[in-house]
Amino acid sequence: MFMVTHEEVNVFLKNNNKVVALIAGAFLMAVLIVMALFWSFSQVKQAAEVRQHTYVTIKSANDLLSDLISAETGQRGYLLTGNKSFLEPYLSVRDSIKPDLEKLRQSTLNIVAQKQLVALIPLIDAKLAYLSQNIELRRNNKMAAALANVSGVHGKPLMDTIRKEISAFIKTEEVLLGQREAEFQYMIFRMLIVMTIVSLFTLLVSLAFIYSMYRHTQQQVNDFVKAANRSGLQIAVHVIGDAAIEQALTAFELALNDFPCKDHRHIMIHADLMNPVTIEKAAKLGICIALQTPFLHWQQEPMEYLQYILGDRIKNLIPLKSMLAAGLVIASGSDAPCTLPDPIASIYAACNHPNSQESIPVLDALRIHTSTCARLSFDENKRGTLTDGKLADFVVLDQNPLKIPVQKLNSVKVEALYLKGEKYDGQKNRGSAGLFFDALKNVYPS
Repeated sequence: MFMVTHEEVNVFLKNNNKVVALIAGAFLMAVLIVMALFWSFSQVKQAAEVRQHTYVTIKSANDLLSDLISAETGQRGYLLTGNKSFLEPYLSVRDSIKPDLEKLRQSTLNIVAQKQLVALIPLIDAKLAYLSQNIELRRNNKMAAALANVSGVHGKPLMDTIRKEISAFIKTEEVLLGQREAEFQYMIFRMLIVMTIVSLFTLLVSLAFIYSMYRHTQQQVNDFVKAANRSGLQIAVHVIGDAAIEQALTAFELALNDFPCKDHRHIMIHADLMNPVTIEKAAKLGICIALQTPFLHWQQEPMEYLQYILGDRIKNLIPLKSMLAAGLVIASGSDAPCTLPDPIASIYAACNHPNSQESIPVLDALRIHTSTCARLSFDENKRGTLTDGKLADFVVLDQNPLKIPVQKLNSVKVEALYLKGEKYDGQKNRGSAGLFFDALKNVYPS
């Protein structure tokens, strides 16, 4: 049991307060940046709406001019043919042009453009009156007078003036459109800048948080391992993945440099994905490895899946041969209930590694399931080998695993189990529950 002092509590609270302050500051900054981002979005939306409005205004002005031209062309067709269908454009313009002109005037936000439209009103009134006069003359069969009026000096100059005024209005709106286009582009650029800042801030905060958590976690591991090592305790750390392995080895190295222990037998459990560097470092520090070879043939995580998520690192998945070659003391178990507690299947997996270069001989596989297991628990003087003075815990197999092909190791069957030299009877000892309690008696004899 570890005792915690008031000083340690104060340090813990102080560190927690720093973390809370950091998180609160980051949250506040994130809120401000998100608000700026939403503001930028609203500005871009507003600029886009104004730009679209200007497009619509210019189109409406062009449509108005086109309608006037169509009305004049239709009027001439009527004068020449007397066909009233030619009057449809004129009649449409006569009824709608003033409301359309007023709507156009209200839609523009520029004072100069509004004045240009106001100047158009008497010109359009004059044009409509001119067209109406010619149509009336034709209706009264005064063809000569109507044609003379059309070819006179009033018709074309008046239309040219209207065309000039509308063109001036459109030009004014196009200048505004150019300004609004520039504003829109600026808004887009500013929004991209804000989004970039948000992305960078998010990335930096995430990296800082991950780094601070790593530093905080690493320091916690360092302190725990250091205290346990100084207390003369054997330390067993669960590590899965290369980062966790490096973290544990860093803590072990600091602890052993602080307080060297000759035969500590500290353990890394699982120790998946050990690479040559971490294998060498673990061997140098005298760290033992408690691994589980059944995971090499685990149906819940098939090799195809592991290959997909690990890529080239799959070659570091439980590298048995490399570990033994480096002098590491390794022991294998089942990690039940994740895998079945089946030593035969475990030995088979060790000798039939998916990476054939990491398969080990049968004798080594037997050792990591027997003698080194006892060594990891400081029980090598009691069990692990069949030697005088030790507990006679052993099994009788139906085949000699040293004399059959490694591919057939999973066909080996257990014919009998002996505990303390006495044959174990499952029925008499109440099955697996009895075996469990008998095993506890072996560990803690009365």
